[in-house]
Amino acid sequence: MTDMPEPLAILMCTYNGGAFLEEQLESLAAQSYRDWRLYVSDDGSADGTLDIIEVYKKKWGAGRVTVFRGPGRGFCD
Repeated sequence: MTDMPEPLAILMCTYNGGAFLEEQLESLAAQSYRDWRLYVSDDGSADGTLDIIEVYKKKWGAGRVTVFRGPGRGFCD
């Protein structure tokens, strides 16, 4: 058994952020550190945010992006 470090966890909350989301995701992909996973909590976006995330899930491959449906009660919850 090797002592491999866990991948870096990147946490992202989204709500109707589609206008800026691709730029953010491309910025993550451009970083020199490659061992990371993105966890997205979406709070009920209606602007295509989830569609954009799905495109990147397929582009980046299995296990890189995980999406959770937020509680739909705003950023505090």
